[in-house]
Amino acid sequence: MRSYTFLTPLAVNLAIALLILAGRKKHSRLSGEGDNEVFFFPRPYSLLCAFFAVLYAIIPFVPRLRGNANQVMWFIAWLSISATHLLAGLFFSHYKVVLGRETFSVGTFWTRTFRLSDITSTRLIEGRSPEYIVFLRNGGKLRFSGLLADFDRLTVCLGPSAKHQT
Repeated sequence: MRSYTFLTPLAVNLAIALLILAGRKKHSRLSGEGDNEVFFFPRPYSLLCAFFAVLYAIIPFVPRLRGNANQVMWFIAWLSISATHLLAGLFFSHYKVVLGRETFSVGTFWTRTFRLSDITSTRLIEGRSPEYIVFLRNGGKLRFSGLLADFDRLTVCLGPSAKHQT
C-alpha cells in the first residue's frame, strides 16, 4: 500500500499560501458606518486561524501519529492548540477600530472609547511588521498592528493633525 503522507505538508502550505494571497488582496478595504471609518483585520486572517483550528483538531484522530504517547494527554495537547487557534480567529474576525469625528473606539468584544483630544503623541514603528503607538493623556498607550486594513490611513487619521479636527 502506498503512503501519501508527503501530500499533507503540500496541502497545508498551499492552503496557507492561498489564504495569505487573499489577505493581501483585501488588505486595503475600509468600511464606513455613517460618519465613522472602521478599520479591521482582513477576513482571511481569521480564516487562516480557523483552518489551523480544524487541522489541529483532526491530528489526534490520526492513529499513526500518536505512537506510544498517553492517549488522554495526546488529545488534551492537540485540542488545546486547536482551541487557541479558534480564539485567535475570533479575535481577528471581531477586532475593529471605529474612528468618528471626535472619538475613536478600539476593541474586540468589549470596546473602549477615547476622545481624539486625549491623544498626546503618536509613534510609528516601521519595518517588516509595522506598529503604531498612540499615547493618551491619562498615561495609557494603545498599539495598533500593521495588519489592520488601511493601516496607513489610520496613522494619518490618528496622527498629530487629528487633534485639530475636534
